[in-house]
Amino acid sequence: MWNELNIPTRWGLGSVNLGLEDGGTSLTDSEAAAMTFPSKAAVVEYTDAAFDHLDAILPELDDSLIPEVLPTVTTEAFPIHEPYGVTVVEMFRHACEHLGTMEALKGMLGFRGSVTD
Repeated sequence: MWNELNIPTRWGLGSVNLGLEDGGTSLTDSEAAAMTFPSKAAVVEYTDAAFDHLDAILPELDDSLIPEVLPTVTTEAFPIHEPYGVTVVEMFRHACEHLGTMEALKGMLGFRGSVTD
């Protein structure tokens, strides 16, 4: 969805180094500090669209794919050809790391509760 919706350009990031697979990985401190970010409303709009897309395609997945190695799931960040099921579990685990980081930052800013509240 990131590329399909042309998010880097819409958010004014089109000319910025966004790191490995446009995910922010491998940026230097100065590259990260130079970035400007969109409004909360724009991030929420994108997030809603991404999760709506996920909700739409999940019912189409066939459990028979779980043990299959699908080369289309591997990326530069995840170059190992793992079974589809392992990749899905890794992505969910990775998403939890992001939620944990956001909750830690929220707590450091003096706010209470989870980021999903």
